[in-house]
Amino acid sequence: MIATPAVDLKGGRCVQLVGGRPEDERVSLPDPVAVARRWWEMGFTNLHLVDLDAALGTGDHLELLTELAAATPATTQVGGGIRDDARVEALLAAGADRVVVGTRALQDPAWLETVARIHPGRVMVAADTRDGMVLSKGWTEDTGTPLADLLSRLDPLPLAGILSTDVGREGRLRGIDREGVARAVAAT
Repeated sequence: MIATPAVDLKGGRCVQLVGGRPEDERVSLPDPVAVARRWWEMGFTNLHLVDLDAALGTGDHLELLTELAAATPATTQVGGGIRDDARVEALLAAGADRVVVGTRALQDPAWLETVARIHPGRVMVAADTRDGMVLSKGWTEDTGTPLADLLSRLDPLPLAGILSTDVGREGRLRGIDREGVARAVAAT
């Protein structure tokens, strides 16, 4: 298992949201680069960088993401608001090792297949859930698709992986949904 801490960006700050709600911040730190460096100093070799503003359509942290990717030797995966080829290319050029696509990947399977085949092993899919159902649009819309069904459809693609967040537990320090994880594992 590889533990991967997150650096979530909102308004230029590193934040921790409770339940995926932008208005409910548990933590807000002014220097995301210092946070990334601290994770590296603590021994974490992978970082998950999330542009919450891009995910919600309220901003863009490409410059800060570039700075974060260069701040440590950590392997970085970047997500949040990646809905077109130009954004995928920009983030990879900015130093991201992998990109995490969600909304567009869920709405347009042909686009996801094309991007995954152009960048094999560098594209991950965000399969975030609430009560076992996959969400999109920055955790605001229930797609009506069970996680197990989505995982079965994604299996043939040359993806770097699937990243699934249980939004109902996010930021609440309640641990993982063991039954949900078991169902996801059984589906792959």
